[in-house]
Amino acid sequence: MSTPETTLAPLTIGGIEDAIKARIEQASAFGELGYRIASVATYNGEFDDLESLAKALRVLPAVWVVLAASGKPERKGGDKWKVPVTFAVMVGSRNVRSEHAARRDSQTAHGLEPGTYRLLQDMWDLFVGQDLGLAIDNFTPGSTEIILQTRLQGSGVSVLGLKLDTHYTRTGKTTKDAANAPDMQAVGFNYYLKPGDDIPDATDLLKFGGGEEEA
Repeated sequence: MSTPETTLAPLTIGGIEDAIKARIEQASAFGELGYRIASVATYNGEFDDLESLAKALRVLPAVWVVLAASGKPERKGGDKWKVPVTFAVMVGSRNVRSEHAARRDSQTAHGLEPGTYRLLQDMWDLFVGQDLGLAIDNFTPGSTEIILQTRLQGSGVSVLGLKLDTHYTRTGKTTKDAANAPDMQAVGFNYYLKPGDDIPDATDLLKFGGGEEEA
């Protein structure tokens, strides 16, 4: 019994970003972390101005995912390229006492409130050495960066970022067009038996998956 072929969509930067986000949401929802992350989102300029920042930091702990860089591709033959990409996973937490406290865990009546140090370590454990089932190299850790350490609306706020490096294969238009081209169904042959005559004396039609038909 034959089964239909499944055509996989080409892997994209957006696809990798979505997979990172989905993995964090899964870990939070199914108790892998020991706490719930209030917000998991792709970064949308939340730290660009005070109004956006204040709105974003109302819901913590939070994680933001974004492309940090895409390096120079390495040609792997034809129009196939190995592309290095770096993603940033930014984690945010707050504590009414101080920025120092926001970086460390605290126990509340509602359970564990993770600090950014723990959030950062958990992001490392979720992604370093993993490929998320995608056609990418396993993530390797990049630099850890301080995004924000401040007081806002009476609370200490900490936002740290972990960079994750990987590679994926990207193909050009020629390869994509060839993959999308319809399968050849048949090939016709003309036979010329009389010299100097451009009129075919016999023809064959070779059908793939079938037999030959002679006209």
